Amino acid sequence: MIPNIDAFCTMPMGECAVDYDPVKFSLRQAKIYYFTGRVLGMVLKDVVSPDKGKAFMLCNEAIARGAIEADVKVVAFYPGAPTSEILDTFSEALGSFDYQMQIATNEKVALEICAGASFAGFRSLTAMKSVGMNVASDTLFVLGYTGVGGGMVIVMADDPHAHSSQSEQDGRFFAPNAYIPMLEPSTAQESKDMVKEAFAISERHRVPVIVRTVTRVRRWTGKVAVIDALAIAKECGNPNVENAVFLGCLSALRDLPLDPEKVKEAIAEVVPRGTVEQNLKAFESGIRKASEALCGYGICRA
Repeated sequence: MIPNIDAFCTMPMGECAVDYDPVKFSLRQAKIYYFTGRVLGMVLKDVVSPDKGKAFMLCNEAIARGAIEADVKVVAFYPGAPTSEILDTFSEALGSFDYQMQIATNEKVALEICAGASFAGFRSLTAMKSVGMNVASDTLFVLGYTGVGGGMVIVMADDPHAHSSQSEQDGRFFAPNAYIPMLEPSTAQESKDMVKEAFAISERHRVPVIVRTVTRVRRWTGKVAVIDALAIAKECGNPNVENAVFLGCLSALRDLPLDPEKVKEAIAEVVPRGTVEQNLKAFESGIRKASEALCGYGICRA
């Protein structure tokens, strides 16, 4: 006997956009149909939209949006929660952009596909659960000292309490042991912004960058401000100051320990002398745009 689909619907059966025939559909087939047909259908238009604005996304969907905005060219995955929605979102959006996607034999192969693309100068992204990072660790540690070419981002999701994994582990130790950077978003907005910044860091320092989430974060839903950082950078007179726009957006958020004045001091110290004014202008523009987009939600600095 096949269980009723209501067991996994978050709303009454009458409100689920699913044609369910218990003779033809197994529970898993119906579940896949429900999630891809309804949930992804609701958010896909926001993920692929070229327009600026606000959208309601899971963190994993925001990660996909951030990678698309960063002009990722190759994505490769081995399926596994808690990163499943990243694969699903890229699959659904595949026809709308010029990236290539592959489902690999395992996480190590997926990482090596992305490494090959990076060596060729293309931006690439893979996503895996913490247990999968164990499988890919041989290649990960090699990339730490060989370096990469095009920006390369590895999204790794830990699973505290092992909700969907064989075991629980703290994957944060991979980064210092492999001598590569790691970013840890805590909201959907940070997920999108940090993925874009991860690509920039990767290309600046020629190393892969890990973006680490956990089960609770990847299931977090939130309003995401879609800001065209490249257009803002061009308005500031230099498309290469796009990173300063990202820093401004993050500095506008109240819960992040970023003091805007100290960030400006750091920018003035590290950027080429001839671009200081443009970078600072881009930074201020990022703060202003993020504050305008997220005004009224109580998450920006006063």
